[in-house]
Amino acid sequence: MICLNLPSKYWELLLRPNISEAGSGFASKLPVILALMLLYHGMSAQCAGIDVENNSITLSLRSEPPTLDSTLQEDVDSYLIITHIQEGLVNLNRRGEIVPGVAHKWEFKDREITFWLREDAKWSDGKPVTAADFSYALHRLVDPKTGAGGSTAYVHLFVNGTDILNGLKPVDALGVDVIDEHTLKIRLSVQAPYALNLFTGSPYMPLRQDFVEAQEGRYAADAGNLLSNGPFMVESWVHGASLKLIKNPHYWNSDRIQLEALNFAYMTPDFRAKYNLFNSGELASFRINSTLLNDAMEDGLRIHKAPMNCTSWVGMSFDRTRPTNNIHLRRAISHAIDRDTYADKIVGLPGAVKVDSIFPSSTRGAVASFQHEHPAQELNYDMVEARESLHAAKRELGKEMPPLTLLVSEVYLTQAEFLQAQLINHLGIEVRIDTQAFKQYLVKLTEGDFDLSLAGFCWGALTDPIAWVSLFTEHSSWNSFGYDNPEYNQLEQRTHHSQEIVERMNIFGRLQEILFEDRVVVPLTESSYVYLQDRRLKGVTRSPGINYSTGRIAN
Repeated sequence: MICLNLPSKYWELLLRPNISEAGSGFASKLPVILALMLLYHGMSAQCAGIDVENNSITLSLRSEPPTLDSTLQEDVDSYLIITHIQEGLVNLNRRGEIVPGVAHKWEFKDREITFWLREDAKWSDGKPVTAADFSYALHRLVDPKTGAGGSTAYVHLFVNGTDILNGLKPVDALGVDVIDEHTLKIRLSVQAPYALNLFTGSPYMPLRQDFVEAQEGRYAADAGNLLSNGPFMVESWVHGASLKLIKNPHYWNSDRIQLEALNFAYMTPDFRAKYNLFNSGELASFRINSTLLNDAMEDGLRIHKAPMNCTSWVGMSFDRTRPTNNIHLRRAISHAIDRDTYADKIVGLPGAVKVDSIFPSSTRGAVASFQHEHPAQELNYDMVEARESLHAAKRELGKEMPPLTLLVSEVYLTQAEFLQAQLINHLGIEVRIDTQAFKQYLVKLTEGDFDLSLAGFCWGALTDPIAWVSLFTEHSSWNSFGYDNPEYNQLEQRTHHSQEIVERMNIFGRLQEILFEDRVVVPLTESSYVYLQDRRLKGVTRSPGINYSTGRIAN
């Protein structure tokens, strides 16, 4: 299949329904655009959303993946690609249950997990996947020289993981042992009943040392610098335009993979452009926003919904040099944001609902959901409380409130502008939006270079409350806020040792209260994945991550 690979800005011009409204400078570009349109229409028939003849599908990404290095991945688009070209020790089935991956069996005893690897697991060059490949990946993850950032969020669970990451112990002190070519032992520093779920994630997937080192610092930079052990491998990568994955013939379970190729032919955040592509038969599936939900209903299209283990929030810096270190200012900000309007009108994604907690509804409690068993204290939109807190802040900070910097990824500029307007209109606080490309946004977020930050987190298979509370501990690589509460840190450690589930959930309930009392973040929304999908595409798993390797084309 040959598809027209253009950067997203051209797709947005080509597919925008009211192209005549492009502006006064549009006429000068008309010959180029017309040429592109002729090329587009001449080739689009070969870029089918469902290509029955070649048993392949065409999909889209929101933007260029910042990296396809499984150790460094920190975003949704990269995760989607990596989890199709790599495979970890274990997988999830469509019910979200742990099932074998590269490991065909395992034993979890006390603080040790032993994995036995299947002997038919191979890399895309035909060489075997071994325990040493997993060991190398995990040692690379904790090595401070790697600079893995957010991917290191759970290295403290491994024996000596935190000390190695902080440069206090050598990398070879990590609690990961290669018993033989097909046996791997993981030694944990604490009791962690949820630890198996971690090994479905990209940071814990294997890497082959000889191949990575042969790339001389360019591992995963291009299609030719990648090695896969998953169901697909990267055939081509046109940066900023497209990625094409083809079936990996050496994958141990390749006989069960029915799709021959996944062609990510479009990279654009433009929902309307993707809707037009879907309606013209050039996309197999894509996520829709609220505007398109109404259009889809009017057009009689079938609308699908799947759970997502995601929440979003405004984070506030605790750096002593920043105004947001003041508790009264943080309270004022938290009460001044109309989060109902934000969720319903600004986010623009069906399935997005306002939340008062950092925990999504998929988070497990003792018996039911954690939200049901430990409902969060309601965070009211209350201008009286907001202004009283602001006056208290000014008494401590001084009457002149300095401008605040709001760090945001470029794809969330609309949301940032709403938050900016809320704070200037309700509190008279000037907010300067620091808009960054996603890769640089992550750098500044990790460095804590902000007063306020707009962030969203998804934890895939990990539905234990620890996934969320661990973000705010002193040792967390995601604690870019500089938050350090001794009571919080001590209670979080207790959750690793508590063997009684109700007691453990009660501790999480108290941790939720502390985050509210300290106003570390302003919870915004929880998301569900609402999407359109060609009726001929069957079997795609969403549990909650998207897995096209289970998909098939049916007429």
